[in-house]
Amino acid sequence: MRSSDDNNSYYEGWDSLVCRPMNTFRDLSKIGILLIGISLLIIAGLAVHIYLIFIQHLPSTSTSPFNAYCSHNAIIIHANVELTEVQVYDNRSRQICFFDKIPRNSEELCMVEAPGVYVVKVGDHKNVVECWPPSRKIWSD
Repeated sequence: MRSSDDNNSYYEGWDSLVCRPMNTFRDLSKIGILLIGISLLIIAGLAVHIYLIFIQHLPSTSTSPFNAYCSHNAIIIHANVELTEVQVYDNRSRQICFFDKIPRNSEELCMVEAPGVYVVKVGDHKNVVECWPPSRKIWSD
């Protein structure tokens, strides 16, 4: 048999739930605020995802007529459109290569003497190309 003290402690928990609606309301409001916070985090994550996927992958309005880069002491010029009178200058403004015409979607090669900075010029458009010396392999013992 239960003693009267056991019965009182049993009903105390029940009374606190039934007789104290303010505590229950506070608990529910805390849960609601938590759920609102979680939903805002989800919405923010979706917004960042949409930005990264759709906005950043839109094609740019102005594309360069050519791309130029250096590899193994050679400047490679890729023509996005047909190019005429392509000039390559070194860092002392000496012309080292000249191409009358480079067809669309093709490439030309201009060999350079040494690592350094070079300018590829087509009409009014210029690209600066940096040629770095090839990295030396360091062998460990």
